Amino acid sequence: MSILDKMKQNGDEVTASSPSLDIKLTKQEIEWVLNLIKDSTFRGSELEQVYNTVYKLQQQFLNQ
Repeated sequence: MSILDKMKQNGDEVTASSPSLDIKLTKQEIEWVLNLIKDSTFRGSELEQVYNTVYKLQQQFLNQ
């Protein structure tokens, strides 16, 4: 169970604090996250979100 799932179960509001917040990861941080994702197992219901997130990370990685 993910942290977001637990927060939703507890009735906590899950929203972005500011849509204009621009947080950039370093190339090393992106590489670490992508390797972490590569070595993980995901359920079918999570695949689209994982795919979209990986795509965004790859684009940011290539643009740095």
